[in-house]
This record gives sequence, structure tokens and C-alpha cells, in this order.
Amino acid sequence: MKTATPTNPYIAYDSYLFTDSSVKHKPLVGYFDYQKTWGDLKTTNFIYEIKGFNGNIEEINAIKTSAQIRDRVRTISEQGGFFEYVGVSNEQFGSNMKMIDTALPEFVASMLLDFFSNNRKTVADLAGALSKNERIASKYGLSLTNYEYKIKNFLDAVALGMVPSKPWDGFAKAHGGYIVVKENGDVVCYHLYNRDEFRAYLYENTKFDAASTTRYEYGKLYEKDGKLFFNLNLQIRFLK
Repeated sequence: MKTATPTNPYIAYDSYLFTDSSVKHKPLVGYFDYQKTWGDLKTTNFIYEIKGFNGNIEEINAIKTSAQIRDRVRTISEQGGFFEYVGVSNEQFGSNMKMIDTALPEFVASMLLDFFSNNRKTVADLAGALSKNERIASKYGLSLTNYEYKIKNFLDAVALGMVPSKPWDGFAKAHGGYIVVKENGDVVCYHLYNRDEFRAYLYENTKFDAASTTRYEYGKLYEKDGKLFFNLNLQIRFLK
């Protein structure tokens, strides 16, 4: 029996009730059907202060190529610019992430900058690079396993109800399972009794993606209070 669709504008899903035959009492359990992407316009923008830049702001912002954000990030770096993470544009999103781990916004910011600086796209590859980041390593001293655990927690929260612009209580909105509908029509279903498998699936099958710079208002150098800044936008998608 189909139930009312939950009101989450950031994840495309429907909710269904299924009888779970894996347990003796056969409870009715809710399933979420995830289809495309996660991200809420500019509420998922990460802010970086640019230090040491000796180039021309207008010339950077005028770069119009097929990979213009990567080319802008690369040119800023080539012209002495250093990207220092300073915060998330939406305070609520930052607060939600800190419920998972107080350092999570900084970890995701590092992965996001890496995504726009190199050829790495998958969450697994970006987390691997994060574990080798010398600045992050000297500050936190964590292993790849530590980062994997934290990123899996983040993906799990996103999948099960946490959205950027609304307060999150830390509780899942689905208690039975999760249905992933791929673009080719394949369906993957996970009972939340198998939470570790579900989290591993998210970790191994998601990637960062570049959104529209016009709609999401990022990817340009701008000055504020005598300082120079650059925003990058976080979008997470399933691998095709």
C-alpha cells in the first residue's frame, strides 16, 4: 500500500509499506526510494578564503571553459592563491553536519576542493585522498578507516532524512529500508537491519558532481570586508 510522500525537496523519493519476511513477526516497514541527487541550491555552498593570490579577479571570473570551475581553481592556485576553508554558507547545514562530527564540515570541504582540483570524483577516492592530506593529517591524525566511518555516517544521514536547510534531530526518517532506483531501471533494496551493508553501498556508489554555477551561485572570486573568497557547491549523486 502506498503512503503519503514525505516532504523532502532535496531527495527524490516515494515511501512504500512492505511486509518484511526476514523477521518472525512480519512488521510493516517504511522504505525510501532514492533516485537522483542531493543538494539544495546555495545552502550547500562551502566558503574558502583565498590567501596569497597575486592575479586578477576579473580575469579569473571571466574564464569560460567546459570545466570552468576546475580551470578557475587551478589558475587561482597557479597565481599564488591558497584555499582556506572558513565555513558553510548555510549555518543550519553546518550545524547538522557537526551533529555527526564537529570536524565533518572541514573534511567535506577538503574533499570538495580536491574534487574541483583533480580528477577524483567518487566518494571513496576522495576519502582516500583526504586520509593522505598532510595538513588534515597533522591536525587530526586519523586513519582512512576513521574518515570512511565519518563519511559513511554523513551519507547515511543524508539518505535517511537530513536536509541542508532544516534542523536535524539525528534520527532516521525511514525505519524499514531503502530502495535505490538507478537510471537504467535497476532496483537495489536494503533492509535497515543490514545498516552496515547499506552504508557501504552508499560509500562505494556515490560521487561528487558539479552543479550549475548560475543557479547555485558559486565559482567566482569575490571580496568582502577586505578579504577575498571563493565558494564551491556540494552535490552528491549515485554513480551511473
